[in-house]
Formats: sequence, C-alpha cells, structure tokens
Amino acid sequence: MHIVFLELIIDPACSVAFEAGKEERNVMRRPPRGSDARLFDRRTVAISIAQGSAVLILLTVIMAIGHRFGPGEEDARALTFSCLIVANIGLILSNLSWSRSLVSNLRSGNMALWGVIVGALALLFASLYIPFMRGLFRFNAPHPIDLAITALVGLLGLSIFEVTKSAFMKWK
Repeated sequence: MHIVFLELIIDPACSVAFEAGKEERNVMRRPPRGSDARLFDRRTVAISIAQGSAVLILLTVIMAIGHRFGPGEEDARALTFSCLIVANIGLILSNLSWSRSLVSNLRSGNMALWGVIVGALALLFASLYIPFMRGLFRFNAPHPIDLAITALVGLLGLSIFEVTKSAFMKWK
C-alpha cells in the first residue's frame, strides 16, 4: 500500500506536473547535448544521490525519534510515512526548475502541480484519519504535534534541497 501511494504522487508529478511547467530560461540558447554524452552524467547522479541521502537521513532520524519517544510502532510509522510524502512533495517543488526560485515555481500557474500537491496531501490525510485506510496502512492517527513535526521536517528537507540545488548549479 505504501508503494502504491507513493506511485500515486510520483507518476502524475512526472507525467503531468513537470510537463505542464514552464520551460527553463534560455532553453533555446543552450547548445544541444553531445551525441556521445551520457544520459545521466556525474552531476545528475551526484544531485540525485545527495537529495536521496538527505531524505534517507531525515526519515531515519524521524523513525528513530518516533520509536524512542512515541507511544508505538503505528505512530512512528504514520509520522515517518507523512514525512516521506512531504519530502517527496519537496523534491518535486525543488526539481521543477533549476533556473527559477521555489516561489516563482509556486506562482507559475501550473495547475497540474497544484493538483498533485493537493491530491497528495488529501490522500495523506485520508490515510491518516479515515479508519479503513488507516487500518490498511497500519497507522495511528497522528497528534497535532506529529503534524507540526512533519511540516518542520518538510521545510527542512526543502531547504536542504534548495541549498543542494544552488551548490550543484555552480558545479558545471
């Protein structure tokens, strides 16, 4: 169920939200990629590893905190999964454009992007608060403090992604 849920976010983001976004600045002035160039160069792989590692570290810390201080396994699972969904939304927002800021991406009028974000958050809240869905995921309903932690981790993750993006943009 967890993987299917993630696919319900990732697939529309890739096939609809990214396609509906504005093109990068100067896209027509950039030279084409060489015919002998790799599809995934070192820079692209390094960015992906850095972003994935940041999410892994954040989720590991959240899961450890949930197990240590939380009331049970279902609470820790709900908190960690919520953070994973928020982190994925952060990755989508951060990777939507490499030449525009996060704020300009949000203001771009990309309704498909907003549909993915709102849909993901609605499905997340349904999986956390509708008893049938909560049972499928084996979650407990999170407390407001847990939701605040999720939001803070999401903001932290998004900040890390944006800093990483800035650093890698300088690396050619």
